[in-house]
Amino acid sequence: MYALIVNPKAGFGRAKRVFKKIKKSPLYNKYDCQCFFTENTGHAETIAYRISKQTPSVKCIIVVGETVRFTRSLTG
Repeated sequence: MYALIVNPKAGFGRAKRVFKKIKKSPLYNKYDCQCFFTENTGHAETIAYRISKQTPSVKCIIVVGETVRFTRSLTG
């Protein structure tokens, strides 16, 4: 499984638009992908932690949004 953590408010909504393009990609539909949207500060870490602990089949976590969220996701 490939997991995407998206901050829909990042870049004044740009991250959400980028995700929409990713979702239309043939690769997104070819592989088992799940998307998780952040809702508040610190949510990216919580999502990353849960994904890493509850889903052993995760091959990759992709973060779409701010650099701070990416760094926090790594610590999650």
